[in-house]
Amino acid sequence: MAFQNGEASKDLLAHIWKHVFSFINSMLLKFAVQLQIPINRHGSPMLLSELEEPLSARHFLLPVLDPIRMDPWQHMSKWSQNDDVTLFYTTHGRMFYIQRNC
Repeated sequence: MAFQNGEASKDLLAHIWKHVFSFINSMLLKFAVQLQIPINRHGSPMLLSELEEPLSARHFLLPVLDPIRMDPWQHMSKWSQNDDVTLFYTTHGRMFYIQRNC
């Protein structure tokens, strides 16, 4: 890549890479919730009594980060070039509310 303005191009590239890899935070959170790993707060592990609330998030996080729901985001360009009603339909060939076990 050839850039004209060195510092501005570095900032732009850093911004792009930040967004490219932003999914990693969600995947690491899913990993920690699945394995019931205590999540550090301000550099120190949470107390056992503090774990109840984050672990209750498991019921929300795991379905939201399920591959069936995440995969459609890989097909946005295909969806933008067809007449499908939803991104989910483009990916899975059916509407989201018909999909079981989401």
